[in-house]
Amino acid sequence: MKRWLSYILMAVLCGLYLSSCAKDEEVAKATDGGKVPVRLTLAFSNFGGRAASEPGDLDYTTVEQSAMTADDVYVLVVDANDNFLYQVQDLKLGNPVEGDNYYTRQLEGTMLRTVGGEQVKLVVLANLKDNKIASYTTGAAIRNFLETKKGSNIAKVYKELVYHYGGSTIPWKLAERAIPMWGSSNLTAVPGTGVDLACNLYRAVAKVGIWVNMQDGYQGFTITKIIVNNANDKGYCVSTETPNPVETVQYIYPSIPAGAQNQTITYDGLQVTTAYENEIYLPEKVNTTGGNEISLTVHYTYHNKAKVGTIKFRTNGDGDIFDVIRNHSYLFNIKLSTIEIDAELQYQVMDWTEVDNGELDFGDGGGDVRK
Repeated sequence: MKRWLSYILMAVLCGLYLSSCAKDEEVAKATDGGKVPVRLTLAFSNFGGRAASEPGDLDYTTVEQSAMTADDVYVLVVDANDNFLYQVQDLKLGNPVEGDNYYTRQLEGTMLRTVGGEQVKLVVLANLKDNKIASYTTGAAIRNFLETKKGSNIAKVYKELVYHYGGSTIPWKLAERAIPMWGSSNLTAVPGTGVDLACNLYRAVAKVGIWVNMQDGYQGFTITKIIVNNANDKGYCVSTETPNPVETVQYIYPSIPAGAQNQTITYDGLQVTTAYENEIYLPEKVNTTGGNEISLTVHYTYHNKAKVGTIKFRTNGDGDIFDVIRNHSYLFNIKLSTIEIDAELQYQVMDWTEVDNGELDFGDGGGDVRK
């Protein structure tokens, strides 16, 4: 197994000295002498997996999928009882380091000193303004909105951070709206020394890709349109589920806001012969059978004859159904089993932040799953 991790590494290099507790009522009384500098080192991998010399690697993270802007990043300080205290101030986001394969950026700000031994949590939120969070569309408005939530339990704050896909057939375009992201790490004050923290950053969407014959394609085969059926129209920026604490600490259950509705998303005008990747981004969904099941309708031509096929989010063709979960990548490989396109499909499902060379195969009529 080979792994390429794409994560935020938060290096908090600050002097945290013994002082009064950083409770909310004391925030208002704080002076500059009670504040300390904070520097977070944000590292994203440009290439979360595939390299030109290793064609078997299946997935990767692009710069666009890890994009952040200075006016749309927020750092919250949360106490040991999960109460939101205040926002880290004076945030400055540096440019990516030229030539750095890990897309390293510096995020600097100021926070209050805390008592030695007192535990707080730093929460990073990014890319909220373009996603209609509480109907706000600027970073300043989002920051003011968060200010009104000080003193609240952080879980209640998270419940209000709902992004909206749009409820239409128009696909999500990264050039127009970056992906909402969240991460957190615990911090215990250590007098006179700095503190290094590692914090995974989770994207609030899943992504879907389609390959044709492991990217080699077939002569005369072209995908012209892809329709996503029964996708949810909104999602939480922060999952209400707890990550599964194994290996890369990924989520294993979806988190769905109340009132989520089905929508149809259309990717039209395509001329795909080998692969369609890094274009389909979906909110989480609890997948069920019947009319609510999520699927992909694939319109294609084969030797100039128009056809339509369906890809289901299932194992063994029509076997076990699986959910759509944030920060995971769902990759489907179309394979021609006869002169027609009947239906032998191969697929891989993997953590977006990890590449696993394991493989699952299934045929049209089901059969055993092999790994």
